[in-house]
Amino acid sequence: MILQLEHITKSFGGRTLFADVSIRLEEYDRLALVGPNGAGKTTLLRIISGEDDADSGRVVLARGARIGYLEQEAIEMEDNPVFEEVLSSQTEILAAERRLKKLEDELGANPTDQQLAAAGRARDEYELLGGYTIEAKVRSVLFGLGFKETDMTRLTSEFSGGWQMRLALAKLLVRNPEVLLLDEPTNHLDIDSVDVLERALKDFAGTIVLISHDEHLVRAISNKVVDVRDHKATVYVGDYDYYLFKRADLAARASEQAASSGRASRTDAAAPSAPQRPQGRNVKTREQRRAEAEARNAQNKALRSTKRRLQEVEAALGPAQKRYQELMDLMATEELYNDSKAFDQAMREYASLSKKIELLEEEWIELTEKLEEGV
Repeated sequence: MILQLEHITKSFGGRTLFADVSIRLEEYDRLALVGPNGAGKTTLLRIISGEDDADSGRVVLARGARIGYLEQEAIEMEDNPVFEEVLSSQTEILAAERRLKKLEDELGANPTDQQLAAAGRARDEYELLGGYTIEAKVRSVLFGLGFKETDMTRLTSEFSGGWQMRLALAKLLVRNPEVLLLDEPTNHLDIDSVDVLERALKDFAGTIVLISHDEHLVRAISNKVVDVRDHKATVYVGDYDYYLFKRADLAARASEQAASSGRASRTDAAAPSAPQRPQGRNVKTREQRRAEAEARNAQNKALRSTKRRLQEVEAALGPAQKRYQELMDLMATEELYNDSKAFDQAMREYASLSKKIELLEEEWIELTEKLEEGV
């Protein structure tokens, strides 16, 4: 599981957009959100991204997974040269680079062991984030989106809206998030830009959630469809053509059932009522009643045990996640970098806590699934 929506409900001004929406996405899923305008597709995407809050329910993201969000009509950038604009968006790497440079500048002619250790850790972090290869990666992504070497020094304001969308997408692809959210990315794009976007999404090594009126793009990308309409979200595990087939099939069945009900009503009105035969009681033996009661008691006992364990897991998970975030913030400080003993201790606690949280989250998902299934 890379992303999971659990019982999401959202209303605006007393109007319910959708209620009790639950969706589970695995790694490399390509999900298309479809449905009529105003049904809540963009709102659902904003809830997934964290830009908006649900009234109830929650979004669960796999530990360590990151989200990249390309909003509809919301491309913002400074008037920088193309290469600098894309590079400047990689804030985590640039912050690590500044920290490394500061520590290296402080080494001087006779650095202490602590200074050398702190600089070494900063260097390892910078390498782990991809700092030493970031410029090559920026160029590779830009070239893949159709930019040329001569474009690297051109100002972003010199490019059309379609090309600026490519720049916005480049910023996300260089970050390489595990989940990519796109809201109407083909708006105002020419045919060449749409083709470039399609190729980039096909090559993207992660999970995609897409809203688009471009049926060709949806058909080319999606392997799962969620239809948002009538205050609910229906999941279709299949590509866009499968979704269209199922929608047509369900509509045909509903039409046939309505017609059949109409014919039955007319027949009942025309024909005299047949005499009703008395219905006998369905009498169960004492052994049957006792067996059913024992089965109900066993199921209720199992559910109580599952609920009790779920409460224990949630009680343990909350403080563990809070401490995990505290350690993340602590390890980002320069003070800890300069104290090798404290840093090593924090790293050991961080590693232990990461494993604990992973196990608790896996158990939490299993327990909630059991409760939903009533077993």
